Amino acid sequence: MDIVIFGANGQTGRLLTRRALDKRHSVTAVTRHPDDFPFSDPLLTVVRADVREPSSLVEVVRAPFTSEQALAQASNLAKRLGSHGESYFRFITTPGLEPTNNLAEQAIRFVVIDRRITQGTRGERGDRWCERIWTVMATCSQQGRSVFAYLEAAVAAWFDGEEAPSLLPRGC
Repeated sequence: MDIVIFGANGQTGRLLTRRALDKRHSVTAVTRHPDDFPFSDPLLTVVRADVREPSSLVEVVRAPFTSEQALAQASNLAKRLGSHGESYFRFITTPGLEPTNNLAEQAIRFVVIDRRITQGTRGERGDRWCERIWTVMATCSQQGRSVFAYLEAAVAAWFDGEEAPSLLPRGC
């Protein structure tokens, strides 16, 4: 597998590069300081580039694209990393945070299945109702709460003219 590692000269980048090379992957290490890069390997290509300068990323993303497309791809990548870079790599510095969105996908899987079976709703009000009930179901499931008990409490509160119970985790 071909892997590109941005910030390859940093502590995490070096660790990822070493692991990828140990598993015999072809690695392109992107760094602002290629002369200081500590590894050499036949499967390793070290490239000087800075994610803050789109034009320097052209060679990194060029492979399947023309020069104009590569520049556009590099520019888009630099913009995304500039705007959301911290979010993309938060899983590295936050213990317990998964690097994928599998949990989010699992949480909405039943929504997708329900929409396929029922063919959706007929209007805006039906869409809002489905969004709300699916949110209640997913939230209660994640918190280990009974959906029925929550809905029962919400309906009772509505009949009593009170505020619906909170979906926030207890203690928030």
